[in-house]
Amino acid sequence: MVQKIEPTTEAGQEITLVQIQGRKKYETRLVEQHQHRLRNNRYPISYTRYMNMGYWKGGAQTHDEAGEGLARLVGEAGQFSSSDYILDAGCGFAEQDLFWIGYFGVERITAIDIDSDAINVARDRARESGLSDRLKLKVVSAVEMPFSDRTYDKVVALESAVQFMRREDFFHEAHRVLRAGGLLVAADMIPRQGRQVRHPAANPVNMYSGDVYARKLELAGFTNVCVTSIRQHVIKPFNRYLERHEKVRSLRTLYNRIVRRYTSSSLDYIIVTADKPHK
Repeated sequence: MVQKIEPTTEAGQEITLVQIQGRKKYETRLVEQHQHRLRNNRYPISYTRYMNMGYWKGGAQTHDEAGEGLARLVGEAGQFSSSDYILDAGCGFAEQDLFWIGYFGVERITAIDIDSDAINVARDRARESGLSDRLKLKVVSAVEMPFSDRTYDKVVALESAVQFMRREDFFHEAHRVLRAGGLLVAADMIPRQGRQVRHPAANPVNMYSGDVYARKLELAGFTNVCVTSIRQHVIKPFNRYLERHEKVRSLRTLYNRIVRRYTSSSLDYIIVTADKPHK
């Protein structure tokens, strides 16, 4: 018999011990994969620590510029301002958080990630930038947050929710910690309509279409859901950039390039906003 523990969300969903153990094993593997990619220089950045595919519209020439472009686009979609208290779920090295503080003047951000090494690096960078009082970093799972209800003005997931176990659990948690009238904003990957895709940076249980994505947000309590595709400014230019800079050392490299092209042809990239009702 499965042992049950107390619900951890206002939605009243019971979380079993088996589910938690499965999630923790999954998150451990996820961190290991991320660290492996870092050790093998899989992220083509030079002077920043952006871990996203980037937004290449407007003439970005490097992954660093495109990464900042995507952070700017997400901030604009979320209408970030100095009065916001933001939760960044799946922050990585928190490069985008430092940008949001500098560019939009965001006063307070809590950034969370399951990778303790990344959080430690981000803490050092926040301290070196003199922003430790405005940027708080914590090792926390986005699907089981220890934060009080109705705490944040905005919750953001920049290319991270696709990896969560599961994305809809994050939706419920985001709704819980948002204040009435708050906003969820995300940059995310999904399959194109009518396609099926497996992507190495995605949890298969999260690979559903945009209409399903919107419905899951509505089931979590959100309204005014807006899902906008920006794939033409993300996926193809990112792949072109990789191919210009990667060295073809073996047949394996060529094989990986072919697989990446095939996978990307079925992949969409979206910007999502959704409101938590005032009542």
